[in-house]
Amino acid sequence: MNGNELLNIPADELEVSVTNGQWLKTMKENLTQPAALPEVTTVPSFHATLRPYQRNGYQWLHQISAMRFGACLADDMGLGKTVQMIAYLEYARINYGGHALLILPASLIGNWQKEIDKFAPEMPYQILHKSELKAKEAIQIKEDCFLYITTYGMAVRLEELKNRKWDYLILDEAQAIKNPGTKQTKAIKQIPAKMRIAMTGTPIENRLGDLWSLFDFLNQDFWELPRNLRILRKSLEIIRAGMPGCVK
Repeated sequence: MNGNELLNIPADELEVSVTNGQWLKTMKENLTQPAALPEVTTVPSFHATLRPYQRNGYQWLHQISAMRFGACLADDMGLGKTVQMIAYLEYARINYGGHALLILPASLIGNWQKEIDKFAPEMPYQILHKSELKAKEAIQIKEDCFLYITTYGMAVRLEELKNRKWDYLILDEAQAIKNPGTKQTKAIKQIPAKMRIAMTGTPIENRLGDLWSLFDFLNQDFWELPRNLRILRKSLEIIRAGMPGCVK
């Protein structure tokens, strides 16, 4: 069926135009030349001075967010992923508001509390964890906070996290969802969010599938797993087999 018949529009009134892909061209230029983009300054309520490479990460988070993609912040351990994220979240809190959910290993809760209190003391946050409660006390999400912090284990059990759409969903030590088949990974990916961010110093620990699971979280329904991943893995095996000295 012709387009005009499908839309019930007379042929002489149907206009069709084709663009030259300017949006895609602009996006490519922004991705390959991030230094050319307008700089986003940190807000006065953020009490730290980012190092040059941290400023690059901070700017990149804004850039990826503006493009409505999920972002993987994969700096090596010790280079300040946490302070970059706090700078980004404080900017978002001041300029946009909303609610952010941070999921991390239980061992990092204290470090995040200390960093937030130091660098963004005006940011209201709540710890969603049994360790913060009295015996048999149920977790109640307060509505007057911006940032909510919980652990991977609690995220599996707290059904309420899936019943609201978060403005920001951040995973620290995001390699915790490297296995797409686990109950934990499936539960985390079911939490609705407008913007998703993964923080990890080891985006690939053992297999290419580790990286796929991470990006499936960041940009859901954008990546098809099994067949394409098998083809890519086989291609890498062939390349490595023919390259002496290549790390396998």
